[in-house]
Amino acid sequence: CLDLGTMLWERIKKNGICPTKRAGSTIVTHKKNAVAFGGVVDHEVEDNIYSEFFNDMFNFKMDKRRWFPMVIRNPGSKGPGIMGQT
Repeated sequence: CLDLGTMLWERIKKNGICPTKRAGSTIVTHKKNAVAFGGVVDHEVEDNIYSEFFNDMFNFKMDKRRWFPMVIRNPGSKGPGIMGQT
């Protein structure tokens, strides 16, 4: 976690349901939330490498330093809206 006041990085403890290790994910921020989508991880089995692509979303609450998985809901479904925490 980067402290913008001091420009120093701080390792934070995993809290909540975190995304797995991956590269190439997209992260956007809004107010005190950071939303991460997708990504990829490469697996090596013997002489073969295969890629596992993710189509999932996670919300990091910056003030609580806690991860939550997110789901996309159909507009006609019951629930807290288009996107909600599970």
